Amino acid sequence: MAKVLLDGTFSSHPVHNAFFHVVLIENRGLCYKKLKSPPPPLLSSGTCELAQLVDSNQYDQYECLEANDIVGCQCMRDPIPSQQLLQEKSLTSSGSDSAEPNVEVSGTGQSAPIPHVAYFCVYSYPLRKQLFSKCMRRKRISVTFSVDSNDNFGDNLKVAQTWCSAIRCMLHGGAQAVSAPSSNGDSECQNGVTEKIPCQVCPLQRKLLVLVNPHSGPGKALRIFQERIVPVLAEAEVSYDLIVTDKAKFAQEHVRSANLNRWTGIVIVSGDGLVYEVINGLMERPDWQLAIQIPIGVIPGGSGNGLAKAIGYASKYAVHSNRLAK
Repeated sequence: MAKVLLDGTFSSHPVHNAFFHVVLIENRGLCYKKLKSPPPPLLSSGTCELAQLVDSNQYDQYECLEANDIVGCQCMRDPIPSQQLLQEKSLTSSGSDSAEPNVEVSGTGQSAPIPHVAYFCVYSYPLRKQLFSKCMRRKRISVTFSVDSNDNFGDNLKVAQTWCSAIRCMLHGGAQAVSAPSSNGDSECQNGVTEKIPCQVCPLQRKLLVLVNPHSGPGKALRIFQERIVPVLAEAEVSYDLIVTDKAKFAQEHVRSANLNRWTGIVIVSGDGLVYEVINGLMERPDWQLAIQIPIGVIPGGSGNGLAKAIGYASKYAVHSNRLAK
């Protein structure tokens, strides 16, 4: 059995004449299936909060973005090329703690902007096996659905925000009680279902401490972070404090004295040396038993990256040698 949190029918972007039945399933993810014919007007872009159990086999023929692979969801007025938008956003507001949905405006999309249409885009990075290789690599997939059931942008945006809020809270371990407008703008769904999603308080917005050693290995750690990691953090709406180390043991001294309550995790972009410094700095703290429990992520930016490879193989994740450094 599966619990369907949200159910709706939307057209895709940029191909507006393709319609999809979209369902958000608890602990599974976002599933969608292309419809053979356009839906009736009352069902187009309608949203219902179901929170009901259904046979999970019902959605075997659907494409699915698994919950474990989804990194984020954002609302938009007119979609633009994602890498351009995300890099601009991350470089201008990387320190922001705002959790509000983003509404972007641009005339550079693949289709002309429609004033009253709202969009929500879901970003996912599923593991895919590489051709002629045993290694697995995460491939970026983004799907964008347009909401155009109402004549004004505000009502359509509410529907898009409903989906974004529910997806974010599912990713963070809970569901948020939000009002799901129907296709006619009322608070009651068109099929009469008014039961709300189980209400739990979403966790606080995540914020990371990012430590980069620009001199490790081939000297590409900072470029790796800016070009490969920043766009993913922007998609996930995760803010961060960036510290570029400039001397030996700088990171060790920083984590030894810093207030770790400011961050929900530490990300290290470097070779093995900076990881060694951070672990030692945490263990030198008076509250080391608590401090050592903070999650630590390692992004290989050195020469050999032996530790990152060992972690990957221990977790049964085949790692390609120095992929990020290329």
